[in-house]
Amino acid sequence: MKNFVKILIVFVMMGTAVLSFAGSAFITNTKHNLSKNALGVAIKSGTETEICVFCHIPHGARPSVPLWSHEMTASAYTSGQLYDSDYLYRFGYNIPTTLGSLPNEAGYLSRLCLSCHDGTVALGSIHMLRGITATPGTPIIGDVSGTGTTGGYLTASSSSFLGTNLRDDHPIAIEYDPTKTKAFGSGTRGIELNNTAPSITPSPYTGVKLFKPSGGNVKGHVECTSCHDPHNDTNGQFLTAGKLNGALCTTCHQKVGWSAGIHKTSTVAIDNSGDNSSLAIPGSTIAEASCLACHKSHSGSGTPYLLRKIEENSCFNGTSASCHGASATAGNKKIESVFTKTYKHPATTISGKHTNLDVLYPTTLYATGDTRGVKGLGWGADVKHSECVDCHNPHKASNTPARLLAGSWYPSSVDSTSNQISKSGALPGVTGIEPGWAGTSTTYTWVQASSYTTYESSVYEYQICLKCHSSYALGTASSTPVSGYQSLSDPTNVYFTDVAWEINPRNMSGHPVMTGLNNFYNSSIPKLLTAGQMKAPWNINVGTQTMYCSDCHGADSETGTDSRGPHASNRKFMLKGTGQYWPKKSDGTTYWKLSDWKAGATDLFCNNCHASSNEVHAPTANNTVHDNYLCVNCHVAVPHGAKRSRLIGYSSEVMPYNDNNTNALKIQGFRKASSPTNYVKADCNTSCHVVTNPGTPNCGGFGCDP
Repeated sequence: MKNFVKILIVFVMMGTAVLSFAGSAFITNTKHNLSKNALGVAIKSGTETEICVFCHIPHGARPSVPLWSHEMTASAYTSGQLYDSDYLYRFGYNIPTTLGSLPNEAGYLSRLCLSCHDGTVALGSIHMLRGITATPGTPIIGDVSGTGTTGGYLTASSSSFLGTNLRDDHPIAIEYDPTKTKAFGSGTRGIELNNTAPSITPSPYTGVKLFKPSGGNVKGHVECTSCHDPHNDTNGQFLTAGKLNGALCTTCHQKVGWSAGIHKTSTVAIDNSGDNSSLAIPGSTIAEASCLACHKSHSGSGTPYLLRKIEENSCFNGTSASCHGASATAGNKKIESVFTKTYKHPATTISGKHTNLDVLYPTTLYATGDTRGVKGLGWGADVKHSECVDCHNPHKASNTPARLLAGSWYPSSVDSTSNQISKSGALPGVTGIEPGWAGTSTTYTWVQASSYTTYESSVYEYQICLKCHSSYALGTASSTPVSGYQSLSDPTNVYFTDVAWEINPRNMSGHPVMTGLNNFYNSSIPKLLTAGQMKAPWNINVGTQTMYCSDCHGADSETGTDSRGPHASNRKFMLKGTGQYWPKKSDGTTYWKLSDWKAGATDLFCNNCHASSNEVHAPTANNTVHDNYLCVNCHVAVPHGAKRSRLIGYSSEVMPYNDNNTNALKIQGFRKASSPTNYVKADCNTSCHVVTNPGTPNCGGFGCDP
């Protein structure tokens, strides 16, 4: 019997040795080894030689799982201290309001980790050490010290300190549910999580994993130990998978289009000079940095969405030459510097307003008392914004195709598909809206859209622009200052108009943004201009060709070093091209005249695309009757579209079409001629030459404007 007992004791001792080795072998050379003999560790005890005792005890543990000995943090982690976002809220996630305090509650496992990392409990505060029970509030191992500690507590100077406000940390105690979707008017958007991984508490204890609290969601919950293995630092920062190429993040996050996106594939060298903390950008290229080029799992400056820096600064990345900052080497990706220009989208002047689902709620308030406040697309001071991700989807963006001709500001060619998102690699996956008009196509002209369809991914570029530049965000028509428009304080000091109203193809005329001129329902024939009236590339496919809003609006120098696109400009209305001024010249006071057009004024905006080739705009020296008239005496000052043919405006028009309410427009009746060389005096009834009932009843078969 005595020999049996001796043998049993030997096996028990061997088993204890094996368990000790299994639990501590990987810990020995990591920061989680707080023992006296730890090598190369900044924080450790001056006396304690055992490793596991800082967290575990084989008997008398509290709580019972997983043989826990360290004093638990009592931090409340109430609502407002845990990760939250409009995205989760709108998708219907059950956003945690606290972390569990018992082993069968979501968040309990994370609370174990936070017992050290929130800084409220001393590192040496354990329940029992070799049979000695701790005195409450007094650490048994009271000599733990080192860089980033004070009195045995982690402080904010430590890279592993998280504090008690976890809003800027990856969500924990939250269910993992890839089935949740949000309905748009056209299609749905998912939360974009992996449908097959990770598994729930797998064995062996490796890899990204979920945990299922008692009675919890069968899909499992995310805890600190989903991404961190406190016993194994093979991947650095105790991560369960590597950081390079997004290996850890993409285990769960399966972003549609990411694998082919430029931020996933770029071989441009990453510049880490502006963020050299222990959570610095990993890797040597943007592709290697992957998700972590823009996001931080812990303590990012931009919330929500775990951005490294606040909103646009995550894209600029300070002085980084590899991202979109002022020092970016490639001209067409150096974006930060253009925002020093006068006229711009307010990406750098307004922060904290954007949410990923703004498009669904242009003017919607949250419930009364909800701390999220007002979110949406409105132009009021409480919601107005324009962030990079309002116009770009960084998970899908690419540098191909490049829509504009190399070294130029215009497309290489145009056709009926030229307004599609697929023509530009920079725009896929961006939300948008499509305006709709009630009634028949022959009656619903020059009015606001009666409805809008939201798009999870825009099909046409204008759908992105109209999110803000339409009544969808501007609001419904009102009589002040004029039906359908709002006056907003901005450097341009002009009205922002409802562009959806103006580019409606049911109008009499307009630029072919939504569809080709041949499809303008109420335009009298001939609907299209002739090829001779246009300059390249717009002199092909006339009548069927379409265009981007950004074919007219963009940077000052898209042929030079400015990033392409309507980010910012020193030109009013962000007009681009060779000619960048309308309706006034560069002095800001002198209006353009027909004589300037005939002289081929290179600064005149219209001259970028339109050639003078008809009797009204005749370049011949002997036709000078209209030379001293202003362009805005005949044409509306906002040339997106018009009630009349050929962007003609009547003297009865209101501002801003009748420029600045100066009564510049003089035409009172107009008839479109059958060709640009077939205009006669009787086609216009103006305050200059009155014609009784011009073109009526003899419209020549081509139609008269009302």
